[in-house]
Amino acid sequence: MQIRFYSYLLLAVAGIGLWSCGPARLKDDYIAPLPSEANNKLVVKIQFMNDVIRSNPNNDYYYYKRSLLNLDAERINAALRDINGAIQRESSEGKYFFVKAKVLKEQEEYGEALAAAKAAERKGFILPELDMLMGELCYLDSNREDALAYLRKAQGSLPSHYQIPHYIGSILVEMEDTTAAVQQLNHALELYPGNTPTYNQLIGLYNKYQAPKIALEYANKGLDLAQPDDLFYYQTGEAVEKVFGIDSSNYWYDQALRMNKQMWEANIKKARYELKKGAFSQAETYYKRALVQKPDIENGYFELGYIYEYYLDDLDEALVSYKQAATVDSTNTRISWNIRRVIRKINFREFSGTF
Repeated sequence: MQIRFYSYLLLAVAGIGLWSCGPARLKDDYIAPLPSEANNKLVVKIQFMNDVIRSNPNNDYYYYKRSLLNLDAERINAALRDINGAIQRESSEGKYFFVKAKVLKEQEEYGEALAAAKAAERKGFILPELDMLMGELCYLDSNREDALAYLRKAQGSLPSHYQIPHYIGSILVEMEDTTAAVQQLNHALELYPGNTPTYNQLIGLYNKYQAPKIALEYANKGLDLAQPDDLFYYQTGEAVEKVFGIDSSNYWYDQALRMNKQMWEANIKKARYELKKGAFSQAETYYKRALVQKPDIENGYFELGYIYEYYLDDLDEALVSYKQAATVDSTNTRISWNIRRVIRKINFREFSGTF
């Protein structure tokens, strides 16, 4: 059966030089980006497999092969339909479940992906790549012990895969084994110096342990070699703030918000920066944006209420913010005093308005 498939494929590569657009598809079923030599080749292969499957609609192996092509082409929904089609026709193949796990991981369905990976393991599919995938999925499922076991098993067979020391290091950071974590994360960067999540782990680690100058060394490397994301910019801002002060860190928080306007950590930093400057309307905007994402920010609603009461002359909003602060922190006696004070001010305003 596989010999027949490859003979078909040779004919396709030799005989198909152009491809035409088919009927409209769902958004995530199309090939992106286009055009490119690699994707043109994928389109040819996928179109060829379409013809093969039309002629052999019950052959599980063909669905499996088209699923792999669709996965390479980032047509995730199509890949999932195909691998489910393969499994429906032959449920004993462990490699089918391995591919299903990879597809579900791309869809961020980590629980289902882990179940599919375990099914592959039960069906006797033995491959270091499965151990690596199981380690990643166990980590994403918050099962650190199993994740470490799978990843360490995979590391011996796949020494050049940077994702493995990255995940091991990330787990060790959570376990507070900092020496081993740094060793693994540095090894990940040796294998792939452009991996932004690894820089994020190291910058965050050194910020946490009050070593911002070392954090900035990694930030400088990341700026040169990686593509910073919102977390990278935010954590770099934290390191800059620790070393040079909040005025110097403002640029980095702006960059974080440029990439992720709703990032509450950067919004609360900007809110307190604008409050310090006396830009109270801007501070209000940042406070409200941060508190939508994380209502229990320490002193967040209390500080917003203070702005309304003393700087924006809005007693009604001040009262709302103080009451919200009380629900977040019922032990803070300052809040109850502020609520009573604002109520007195509102009553006096209404009393004065009667004359």
